[in-house]
Amino acid sequence: PVATCVVGDNVSTQTSQLASIGQVRIKCPATTTLANRGAAQANDGPTAEVYSEANDGKNVALNTLLAGGTYVQSGADDDLTVSQLPTKAVTVFFLCNKTAGGVGCWIGVEVAAQPPL
Repeated sequence: PVATCVVGDNVSTQTSQLASIGQVRIKCPATTTLANRGAAQANDGPTAEVYSEANDGKNVALNTLLAGGTYVQSGADDDLTVSQLPTKAVTVFFLCNKTAGGVGCWIGVEVAAQPPL
C-alpha cells in the first residue's frame, strides 16, 4: 500500500491504516518533499526520524514510537516496514513540505494493535 496526503489551502493530515505487519510506501504529492527521509542504510532504519504527531516540533526516532519498525529510503520514496504490531495502536506521522517552502501536508500511518491472545 501507499500512504500519501493532499496539499490544499489548509494543512491537512491524511491517515492510512496498517492492520497487520508489512510495508507501506510513504509518498509525498508532486509539489512537496519529505521533511525527514528514511535511513539510507537498512540497519539505521529503526532510528530514522519521524513525527509522533502532526506538529513539526514533535520529531522522534521511529523506535521510540514503534518497536521493530524501520523507515528506509527506497528510490524517490521511502518505506515504513512494521515487523511486529504494538501492544496499543500507534500513529506515525510524516511531513511533506512544499517545494517553495512551508508545510504542505501530513501523512499518518496508523499501525493496529496486536490482537488479544
